[in-house]
Amino acid sequence: MIAIAVLAGSDPAAVAGAALLGGFALAQAVARGGAPCGCLGTRGRLTWLGVAGTVCLAALFLLA
Repeated sequence: MIAIAVLAGSDPAAVAGAALLGGFALAQAVARGGAPCGCLGTRGRLTWLGVAGTVCLAALFLLA
């Protein structure tokens, strides 16, 4: 729903989406270090690259 609101032009939704993704990035950063991640199958691992990708998505929400 947040993405739909952002596409409709809602600035508060863009901030909310960026905050949500920022929280996800923080959780990934805390849990990284080789912790398993079920989102990529059984071999997925949380890495700094994943954290960086989530931060980039948060930035895109703010630019939308």
